[in-house]
Amino acid sequence: MAATIACLLLTVLVSQEGKPSVMKFQGKEGIVREYQFSYSNTSIEAMGKTKKVQDRKTLLRIVERILSVDADGSMDIEVDFDKVKAYISGKKQETPFFPSISFKMNPTGDIIDIKPVNPFDVAKGSAFPPYKEYMGSLEFPRVPIGKGDSWQYETKIILPFSVYQNVMVTATFKGEGDFNGKKCAIIATRHKAIVANAPSPLGLFITGTSSRKAESCFDIASGEMLTSKGETTYSIVSTRAVGSPSEGPSPQVSLYLEENFTTSLIKKRVE
Repeated sequence: MAATIACLLLTVLVSQEGKPSVMKFQGKEGIVREYQFSYSNTSIEAMGKTKKVQDRKTLLRIVERILSVDADGSMDIEVDFDKVKAYISGKKQETPFFPSISFKMNPTGDIIDIKPVNPFDVAKGSAFPPYKEYMGSLEFPRVPIGKGDSWQYETKIILPFSVYQNVMVTATFKGEGDFNGKKCAIIATRHKAIVANAPSPLGLFITGTSSRKAESCFDIASGEMLTSKGETTYSIVSTRAVGSPSEGPSPQVSLYLEENFTTSLIKKRVE
């Protein structure tokens, strides 16, 4: 999907070199980046007078391999998800399966042609792991940007119940930061989604909103995300699809969900 980038030039403060920086994702064939991903959420699900509250936590390793690099800097990437651990209300659960995926990423961060490495790993209609959201959902314009600049781009997110939705993300270059001794650009992102009777592959119709904000630390020199941290809230009402009028109205289930994630680069090597 080609991202529509609209650069909103608010103020332009020059970099140390005297010019704003062009930020882009970069890499070389054979580079492997390992990220530690930590995710937690608290959900409140209600149907009628029945209410259920759950705390979930997932830990995993995101292993990103650059298979090849085109002349324009676009990269063919394969991603594995391993060392997965899952907990519900503090109790360890059966390890969930995350299929390996591959895709092409252009220097702006736009991802296209995403697919499972093994087609038999994903059932028809099932959602892929939201790799881009795990990595902060970053994209950049093709022009130099300086501290205080904001820009917008369209991306696709996944909502509860495997519902995909296009959203407009607003990003802002907040200035210089540091991660484990490395200088980086701090990029803040935010977006909001609104859906009304959106069909889910699970046989549901979904109505509600989601709101997300994140902050990422991007290494301009190496063209890689060093760390990202964010939070998302969802307020969703689901209704099961009814096969015929004789079945009567389906009961509504409301879901309020607060989730937090942190992704950090822990290892980089060449294979």
